[in-house]
Amino acid sequence: MSAQRRPAPRTLEINYRTIGLPESVRVAVKKRRTALGVTLHAFIATEATAELDRLVSAVAGLGLPDPKEPTRPARLPLSDEIIEQYRRASEVTGLPANRLLVTSLQHAAIRRRRRSSKPRKSEGR
Repeated sequence: MSAQRRPAPRTLEINYRTIGLPESVRVAVKKRRTALGVTLHAFIATEATAELDRLVSAVAGLGLPDPKEPTRPARLPLSDEIIEQYRRASEVTGLPANRLLVTSLQHAAIRRRRRSSKPRKSEGR
């Protein structure tokens, strides 16, 4: 009678992706994971993933438009100065300029101004 083998437990499959990292991030990650005594995979799985939850909450709090909402093309009157402002903002934030523009439009459209405490003058009296 031959011995029956038990199936080996499934191991966690790891997929590798090449991602451009700034040197400052590389150095900081290496320093932090060395201090914690964990592998790069463990660092990403625990520390970075915990940061992701906080980051998603913070970005969701900005009120970005729903990316799943259907869109229609709109012809907008944008001067070179406005386009340049959004390009600079895109470079600073890392968010696409068109997403910043759509978000700005949404916020401007729903923002309610405070009513002035001064009484309005009656017109025509």
